[in-house]
Amino acid sequence: RAARYPGVVAIDLNLGCPQRSAHSGHFGAFLLDPPDRPLLLSIVSTMSRTLSVPLFCKIRLLENIDDTLEFVQQLQAAGCALIAVHARYRGSPLHRRDGPAHLDQVRAIKEVLTIPVLTNGNVRNAEDLLHTLQSTGADGVMSAEGALDDPAIFARAAAAVSRKRRQLKKVVLENKESRRVIRAAATESGRTPTADERAILCEAKAKLVAARQAKRALPALPRPSAVNGASNATDGSGGTACKRASLPSPIELAEQYLELVEEHPTDMTHVIFHVRRLVKASLTQNQLLPSLEKCTTLGAVKEVLRRCRAYAEGRDPGEEGADAEQEARRARKVANAARRAEFVERMASKARKEGRPDDFYLSAGREPPTDADIAKARRMSSEQQQARFWRTRFGQHCSGWYLHGACPYVDDARGCGFLHGGDESTWMDRMKCSCQIDDPLLGLGLNTARSGVRREHLFGERSV
Repeated sequence: RAARYPGVVAIDLNLGCPQRSAHSGHFGAFLLDPPDRPLLLSIVSTMSRTLSVPLFCKIRLLENIDDTLEFVQQLQAAGCALIAVHARYRGSPLHRRDGPAHLDQVRAIKEVLTIPVLTNGNVRNAEDLLHTLQSTGADGVMSAEGALDDPAIFARAAAAVSRKRRQLKKVVLENKESRRVIRAAATESGRTPTADERAILCEAKAKLVAARQAKRALPALPRPSAVNGASNATDGSGGTACKRASLPSPIELAEQYLELVEEHPTDMTHVIFHVRRLVKASLTQNQLLPSLEKCTTLGAVKEVLRRCRAYAEGRDPGEEGADAEQEARRARKVANAARRAEFVERMASKARKEGRPDDFYLSAGREPPTDADIAKARRMSSEQQQARFWRTRFGQHCSGWYLHGACPYVDDARGCGFLHGGDESTWMDRMKCSCQIDDPLLGLGLNTARSGVRREHLFGERSV
């Protein structure tokens, strides 16, 4: 089914996963042992014959290089069209990394195969990427950690190759011109080149040969494309000069990432993780890491990036407008207050219709959870058990806020009607006054000694 999906150009069989789940499920790198070899080769053969697109395989190194070389040749014979090599050993389910990747083995693999080989490992930046390509002779590179820190790592590598190619071309042209001038001068004067001129000719020829060899040794990477639709522009001599593509800075990459998050929302923990990796140097230098880690909205993260950019450009970040995080927090309080007030009034109205006290339904699940209650809920084996426990004991309190550190309705403009036990105490007091309900949890007179709620829970900066 995947092969028939629009846009799919190949199917990759992952034979490199070393995790515990792969060990317990008997897949990934744990299919590489000799007893499973006939089964694995049968899978590869069947897929390569029946798929409408090529089959790729990703592997890890076997314990012995000769075994690895035999294995990759078997994969090629079975119909594998490309092999990606994570140049580390499988290790054990509990210890998966064994130091730097063994790139020398990738070169040995490349030499015995006729199909393309990708190398994986030891790539942290564009320079590492180019070194890996040149040292292994591989047809391509895969990167995980390097691409997390710099999604433009491939573009930077391509730009570096393009820049080096231009430099070598200049060396070739300069030395060709030097040789032409000397020969022309000798010809015009009807003489042979002098000893000094012959020395210059020999030196220029050596530089020519070296530059051409270096140029041939460069990886065959695509040329960087112009950014923002840059087109050819006329230079001062009447020719054309192609506008060079500008590569994005880490801050620009982070800003582009946030634009994608706005289109495809994800959890804030993921957002903070990626932004921290993208601009960690700037965040650390300007002491903004704590500010980023406290963010709960995209607006707050954008404010941190704005300050990073201001520092990078030598400007005082100042207080351009209200702090986005504070604004977001105030907006959430207002929305939560309205949602809670609506719920309180609805429950009170229901109780009055039934001839019960106004706080009849509000008394159930009203007591805040203690630290011990929270720890007990987190230890429960299933979500169903946890939800049942919370609903029975603390039904009026936001389980997401207490158990996971984030209200699930944080981005809901309508707010959250559950109690959060923290900096919402002020709006609880307002709701108590507006609803005329004698509910001690809606006021500021909460007995913290009795309930076990920490001061941080009442006045913000909650620690989990």
